[in-house]
Amino acid sequence: MDDFDNEFQELLSNLKHSGQLRKAAAQRLGDLKDPRAIEPLIETLDKEDTDEISRIVAKALAAMGEVAVVPLIKTLDNKRKRMVATLALGIIRDKRAIQPLIKVLNDERLLARHMASISLVNIGIEAVVPLIEVLNDESNNVRLWAVLTLQNIKDKRAVKPLINLLSDEDSNIRVWTVSALYALGDAVAVEPLISALGDTDVEVRWWAIEALGQFGDIRALPSLLQLQENDDAINIAVSGTIKVAATKAIDNIKERQKS
Repeated sequence: MDDFDNEFQELLSNLKHSGQLRKAAAQRLGDLKDPRAIEPLIETLDKEDTDEISRIVAKALAAMGEVAVVPLIKTLDNKRKRMVATLALGIIRDKRAIQPLIKVLNDERLLARHMASISLVNIGIEAVVPLIEVLNDESNNVRLWAVLTLQNIKDKRAVKPLINLLSDEDSNIRVWTVSALYALGDAVAVEPLISALGDTDVEVRWWAIEALGQFGDIRALPSLLQLQENDDAINIAVSGTIKVAATKAIDNIKERQKS
């Protein structure tokens, strides 16, 4: 057995320990990039670890590259190991992970959903069409996190599918859809956002006002003037009234028209 194999076997043994020894072993295995370490690193995720060590194991697995993708995808089925596998797949950015990561958007844990969204954003434009396809998913979590992920990828192919979500039964999804449409910055969304000013949910109306004020499109003025005159609702989340928000948006649009 040569020096490399001696070191490798010692590192695998150290993975079974805890604390600094385990942390150093995971880091070094990541540096070596030997695919034989993939399964031992995955197995070691059964241990109770600090967030720091979990991140180091994830980075070590990601350092293996494409050869680690299939084992990591399989690991997503293990709830205890899922978040580390999700993080590693986001670092590798292989399109084979897109559909498995989309399934994690329905995880019961907020952090797991958030990490899956970040990993999909890291994969980028190849995830756009699969994410659009789940905007009609029966799960509120999947729809919501698909919206948030598309907002952060910023691909305008998502604009029209997102417009359809402005009529979603879940008001929270409608709020974040308004935010996503604003972030994507496509004027196609102006008329649908004007329609959203009539939403029954005060927070949806509020964020539609904010978005339209930033778009600066004169088409929004008549509807905003009506809200300024007639809508006394208060958005508790931001401690502000619809009338005040409408006034700000109107002023912004008028200012934009001058320039």
